[in-house]
Amino acid sequence: MNKVKILHVLYESLPSVSGSTIRTRDVLDCQLSHENLVPVALTSPFQNGDDGTEIINGVRHYRHKSVKKETASERIKRNPLILIKKLFRIISFTFKIIEVGKKENIDVIHAHAMFFCALSAKMASIWLNKPVIYEVRSLWEERGKDKRPILTKIFIWLENLSIKAADEVICINENLRIELIKRSNYKRTIHIVPNAVNFNQIKVNEEPKLNGELVFGYIGAISPIEGLDILLEVIDDLKKSGIELQARIYGSGIFQDHLNNFIKENELSNVKLLGQVNPLLISQAYDTIDVIINPRKKSKLSDLVTPLKPLEALAYKKLLVVSDVGGMSQLISQKDIAFSFCADNKESLKEAIISTLNESEVDKVKRINTGFEYVRINKNWLDNGTKYHQIYQKALTRS
Repeated sequence: MNKVKILHVLYESLPSVSGSTIRTRDVLDCQLSHENLVPVALTSPFQNGDDGTEIINGVRHYRHKSVKKETASERIKRNPLILIKKLFRIISFTFKIIEVGKKENIDVIHAHAMFFCALSAKMASIWLNKPVIYEVRSLWEERGKDKRPILTKIFIWLENLSIKAADEVICINENLRIELIKRSNYKRTIHIVPNAVNFNQIKVNEEPKLNGELVFGYIGAISPIEGLDILLEVIDDLKKSGIELQARIYGSGIFQDHLNNFIKENELSNVKLLGQVNPLLISQAYDTIDVIINPRKKSKLSDLVTPLKPLEALAYKKLLVVSDVGGMSQLISQKDIAFSFCADNKESLKEAIISTLNESEVDKVKRINTGFEYVRINKNWLDNGTKYHQIYQKALTRS
């Protein structure tokens, strides 16, 4: 069977660290391991760096000369005129895709969220006469809809246009698939390639390691939607009632200052904010935690988007406490894997934490091993390589 060479068009990739770039790393890694797939990558002008190439985890990454990268706070306060100016960079990025596509003699263009990548890829695909795939991972535009309603409508229109323009569309779960079909009126199949665990990147402990007195923690983006303010309020309430949890929070984001202020005002010396984790050192962060808590708040976004971190926690053989938002419920279907609580409900989270503390050592170990086997069998990135190959073959046949 002939190999398929794919040009992945990315908004950004490693060494920038986010949920999106980690999924991209795993997409490229699983395809590199597949006997019939050959991935190469190109990042947009919104990743720091100059024109050039580098090899990351065995995959060649081409870079487009960057513009000044915005901080998270700058993205929130950005002027609409700046956003319009960014749109015009689609033209130069289109020519860069054409240049790399010709040089690499690619078969398929695979654009990853957002519309900037999708529309540039579509224009380049017409020139190159190659099919284009668009992968939607989130409803990212939902995050700012209250502050910029008109821009949000424009973004939704551009995302819908990107979906309709693609030869094949991919998303990460069933709820998101239904929403995309409803809002874009897309008539063909939207494929699902779910979030999964890349066991090539994980150092798995042979036996679960519990630190005696359980250490609770969180690893991921620090943003309002993650519910970390509710977690800190619960930790404070428990401390006042005589239960002092040890907690470690790894990550960075726009909600950091709020958490720092709460910790200082309430003298929570038992909570440590430890900053962003280098992906190469992620196993060391997990080694310091026994129970991962993902207290994500209820919203349209959290009901539709399935995060990666809970699966990663199970793969590292950690106990898991999660809110019952739709994205989490889709991700973890077995009730004996994680402690679940009602999203946005402090008392419910408190009960879940106390249940974790009170569970016997034997039952804790059984729960950990059940969760590990669940992700190993059902949520493995190697299986996704086959899914991608089938989608590319369908696109090539249609074109």
